[in-house]
Amino acid sequence: MMLKSGTRIHVDYISESRTEFSGKRFFGDGTIDLVEDGYVYGRLDNGLPFLCMENDVRAIPLASCFETWLKAQESDYKVLIFRHGDQLFIQRDGEYEILSVRLAHKAFVRGLNGI
Repeated sequence: MMLKSGTRIHVDYISESRTEFSGKRFFGDGTIDLVEDGYVYGRLDNGLPFLCMENDVRAIPLASCFETWLKAQESDYKVLIFRHGDQLFIQRDGEYEILSVRLAHKAFVRGLNGI
């Protein structure tokens, strides 16, 4: 997956920046703000900004982000899982098979893209 602005990523590295952050471990999930000349600029979910090399980050598949988000919608997720059980996140031809999940996924992706 190509790294670009808005991509969800997992970061795990120790800063060697010769600043107050030198020696600090940056670890967690976040979002990329800019990719330039082999460097990734972004922010962790806790708000901490980071700058590292491209090989210090790993892209998180969008489906994983969406499914985690949907599970966090506790009361709605309980209804969906009650109705569809372990078939809830089944995909066919790259799309979720359950209509309500497919529509939620499309809205989720559009929200991430600012549309």
